[in-house]
Amino acid sequence: MGTEAEGHVPTMPDGDGLAPLSARTYSPTAEGGDLRQPQYALGAGQQTFYDNLGRVTDTYGPAPASAFNASRLPISTSVVPHTRTNFDELAPGLGALYWNDTGGKHTVGAPVAVATTPPSAFEFGIHMVHRFTANIGVDNWSARFTGTIKLSTVGVWKFRANQDNGMRLWIDDQLIVDSWAEVHANSEYGLFNNQDGANTLHRIRVDFYELNATAEIGLWQIPPGGTGSWLPNAWLTPGYDLVTSAATDDATAGSPASTLVTAYGNAPWLNLPATVTVDPAGQNLTTTYTYDPDPAKGPRLVSKTLPGGNVWNYEYWPDTGTAASNCPQGGSDQMGRLKRKYHPGAAASRLIEEYEYDLT
Repeated sequence: MGTEAEGHVPTMPDGDGLAPLSARTYSPTAEGGDLRQPQYALGAGQQTFYDNLGRVTDTYGPAPASAFNASRLPISTSVVPHTRTNFDELAPGLGALYWNDTGGKHTVGAPVAVATTPPSAFEFGIHMVHRFTANIGVDNWSARFTGTIKLSTVGVWKFRANQDNGMRLWIDDQLIVDSWAEVHANSEYGLFNNQDGANTLHRIRVDFYELNATAEIGLWQIPPGGTGSWLPNAWLTPGYDLVTSAATDDATAGSPASTLVTAYGNAPWLNLPATVTVDPAGQNLTTTYTYDPDPAKGPRLVSKTLPGGNVWNYEYWPDTGTAASNCPQGGSDQMGRLKRKYHPGAAASRLIEEYEYDLT
């Protein structure tokens, strides 16, 4: 499973065979700001590249400085360790939160539902949306849709909102359209200047509320120098910042990369892997995870099935359960924590680990 980098500066243990941390220095990157590249002893270095959302997408090295060109990429005659990481390779759409509104207040308090908008419903094109989820009323509800939008060209983009009742649009935290009045299908324009390059990702947020009768929301886009259309759903991703695949090139020329693919199931916003597959195009070794379906009990792992079919199972104490009275922690409330871990094997002979906790 991939994990997010801690901040923008890669950290390395002292046991990596290079110089101790105290002997290493950091220098600014061409991308600017506070990003740094670790420089190692004897001229070896690691080059790290980020997307315009600040996520690490490629790392090269450690390797001697002579292995890199002026663009900080390996020269053609060098074989340099390389890892590339991809994010949010999910079905198109945006992450969604929903509220049942009371007292004329919108998107306030704890949401009553979380979802990813289905592509067929959230293609902004047909003045859509009579709700995407159960759990909310027909009228008097609001929603917040967040994620990323890919803009294909540099320059000033024009966006127009059509909604019933209210809608606001932010791109890269800039308020682009503010149409929050209680009106039907109001049309307001806003501009966004993309200076980050072609086919770059940008944060997008849409707030919406519905009072009664028809619920409509549409977003029209006009690219720089182009003609307009409803915003295609294919341009949108939920923006959960999930590592969905990663590949590490072998240091030997001609050897295949080591690839890891992670899928997150029907609730990707929980960041819980459903499957993790090593070498999907070759050995296709998949580990499968299942979780407690009761949302009140939290995302607790209940089983893990390894590629060979061996199954680990996990059992938990009740929310108010106590350990057996003959145990040292007999009077302690175990608070729903892990009780037993069942190793693979036949039920009569499998190894079982049991846990008890002193929580007093």
